[in-house]
Amino acid sequence: MNNTYSLSYVEVLEILKHIPKEDYEKIPKEKIEFYENNKDKNYVYIYNPVNPKISRKTDAILINLYKNYIAKDDEKEKINHILKLNEMKNEQEKQENFDLNNIFNNKKSEIKNNNVDTLPVEKKRETRFKKFIDKIKKIFNI
Repeated sequence: MNNTYSLSYVEVLEILKHIPKEDYEKIPKEKIEFYENNKDKNYVYIYNPVNPKISRKTDAILINLYKNYIAKDDEKEKINHILKLNEMKNEQEKQENFDLNNIFNNKKSEIKNNNVDTLPVEKKRETRFKKFIDKIKKIFNI
């Protein structure tokens, strides 16, 4: 079992201890037993109702438990609507971040900018002969 899920199961079980008994009883016993059997035996989570710190996986598990077993029909619709909006928002962000036209346009401009900044300046080295000629010209003021 994935370690992060086993940690999340500990958190879920601890939080479920603090919900009303009638809500707890709506959750199938098989789910609770699954969490009990697959939890991390060494991890201890102390629930703080004022400022609960839980992982995203724990949050997702709790949302699914609430939506599937505890919530009323109108609450389920609201949750499904929020989840759809979040999914659409994530898809839109992915499209913006990975839009092929923007990726290639950004790369080209970065390459152009980088080339200008990083191209070495060619220094002209004067040969000894050239230096000699220049000195003679100076002497004769040519």
